[in-house]
Amino acid sequence: MKMFIVWIGLLASLCLQTTVFGIKLTSNNKEEYLREINDFRRKYAKENKVPNMNKLFWDDALEAKAQINDWNGYMRTMRIQLPYKTSSEDQSDYLTYYPDIAKRMKMIDHYGMYPMGEVEMLTPGQQKIGCVPSEQEVPIGDNDKFSTTDTLCFLGPEGTGNSWDITQGEPGSVCDLEFENDDGLCSPVQTTTPEPKSLLPKPDKSE
Repeated sequence: MKMFIVWIGLLASLCLQTTVFGIKLTSNNKEEYLREINDFRRKYAKENKVPNMNKLFWDDALEAKAQINDWNGYMRTMRIQLPYKTSSEDQSDYLTYYPDIAKRMKMIDHYGMYPMGEVEMLTPGQQKIGCVPSEQEVPIGDNDKFSTTDTLCFLGPEGTGNSWDITQGEPGSVCDLEFENDDGLCSPVQTTTPEPKSLLPKPDKSE
């Protein structure tokens, strides 16, 4: 129990320090934006011994859903993340909406009730992400304050937050079948495609 309380405290601390990404998403920098998110996940996994943190891959279908703000599947097969572009002080107001989470199952229960703010970007079981530029105001906690965001991200395939229900361990040590440790993140095993065999008859060397 004590270890988990420390884990949650570190989670909130890391979000406050690094959640405002250094780059703004545009139509031309998806790879750079995705790399920064995965660096964020890898750093957290290593510092807090999350054994099942997946590497995220860009998903065009999720990007298309975000483009039209299609929430179909929310809390079942996908989650939504609105990265703040305002100061960490404003984000602190939002994150303190969950100030004393003493049990992991309580945090998972919260996943079933409302978006989890910047914590969404760290949900271990997510494997894919699609984002679009999206200027809008978002509520901070329940105190009638608002922050602003310049990006809307949809993540999948997890809709529940249940992947947090795991004991701490070596990062990348508890990966799904056909996934492997990629420097602390679980990533699909890279398979090489064999070269196709020629159907033409081999030349007769005796001639």
